[in-house]
Amino acid sequence: IWDGPRYGIEGAKAEFGATEAYNLDDLPEKLPELLGDSRVVFGSSLEDHPTVRAIVDDETSGLQDVCFNIERQRFVKDEEEQNLMRRSAEIAAIGFRAAMTSSFPGMYEYQVASTIEHGMKMCGADRLAYSIISAGADRACILHYNRCRQQLADGDMVLVDAGCEYQGYASDISRTWPVNGRYSTAQRAVYEAVLDVQMRCLDWCA
Repeated sequence: IWDGPRYGIEGAKAEFGATEAYNLDDLPEKLPELLGDSRVVFGSSLEDHPTVRAIVDDETSGLQDVCFNIERQRFVKDEEEQNLMRRSAEIAAIGFRAAMTSSFPGMYEYQVASTIEHGMKMCGADRLAYSIISAGADRACILHYNRCRQQLADGDMVLVDAGCEYQGYASDISRTWPVNGRYSTAQRAVYEAVLDVQMRCLDWCA
């Protein structure tokens, strides 16, 4: 099997709590039976399945996309969700600190990214939230720089945009720091100016 064993019909019940499960080949027979007297069907991307589309159009008055309502529900997070989001951010921050404290002139951008990924996954991250951007010097001006192959020179700043996914919740952090651990006068001035604006914005949000 290409990417591992399938759960199968019984696995769908045992692992995911489904009360009923059927083979996809049984769809034309089972779907009208399951629809019963339903007049409206809510689903996600069902319009892309011709068999479902034909049955729903024949048996009901229409198909409505459930994604819109689910997305609205996701706007408000309960306490458990907020804690998962905080933990995701904490894990990502650990990865960033690991990279910041181990950066040195001569290091490659992909090595910085690798250090962050290792730090996050060692702390329980399920996966990266997205491909890491690790950009040194003027390459940091490229919005979605993804080559990450250049060597970092003494005096360079490195910008990293990275995050992890933890139990379904993603973090997203961007930070820039001097590869050699010391800001030049100009670098420090820019850093402090940006930090001042950030802190003011956080005060306004409080």
